[in-house]
Amino acid sequence: MRALRSVLFVPGHKADWIQKALASPADGIIIDLEDAVPEADKALARENARAAISEYPGDKTVLVPGQRPRDAALRGGCARGRCRRHRRAAPAHAPSP
Repeated sequence: MRALRSVLFVPGHKADWIQKALASPADGIIIDLEDAVPEADKALARENARAAISEYPGDKTVLVPGQRPRDAALRGGCARGRCRRHRRAAPAHAPSP
């Protein structure tokens, strides 16, 4: 497993910022779809993240935290969705006594 020395957080509704982050020397980027995105731009942010992940040919780690498994383009969390270590784990529930 490669250590990430530098990671950039990018708001998902800014497609040009995502492309700049992917072209940067940072080891990884995190595409934020929630806190940094205005409510009116949430759908646009998801579309930008899908496009960036599906079109990105490099090996930079691309994370999209908090996405539900139903969203296949974002499910893997990494470029092309191939990395298992970044998949969001289902919450664990302790059994009732």
